[in-house]
Amino acid sequence: MTKYREIIRLTSLGFSQRNIMASCGVAQKTVVKVQKRARELNLVWPLEETMTDIELQKLLFQKEYKVSSNKRMPDFAYIRKELLRNGVSKKLLWTDKLAAKVDSIEEFTKAINESDS
Repeated sequence: MTKYREIIRLTSLGFSQRNIMASCGVAQKTVVKVQKRARELNLVWPLEETMTDIELQKLLFQKEYKVSSNKRMPDFAYIRKELLRNGVSKKLLWTDKLAAKVDSIEEFTKAINESDS
């Protein structure tokens, strides 16, 4: 678990990002994201004693916790059945799914290129 409290504390003490990375065992990108969101939310040390890392994570990155209601789960039974057939791969199933969604070859090519990146 990321030590959000510790990142905010060390930032308030003026430690460099490299020192914070080494102390907390996280990537620099994580330190930068936490520092940026803490600034945006005006979170400063000392934090309330009751504020745990889990609560901080929900507060800092609440967009990541929202579940989109318009996303459908894949039909795993269908996918498994299709993958058992000879010559069928996940890539083939994915391109078939994309082809069913788009109207033209140009849109299909664009959709495949976007999914590969």
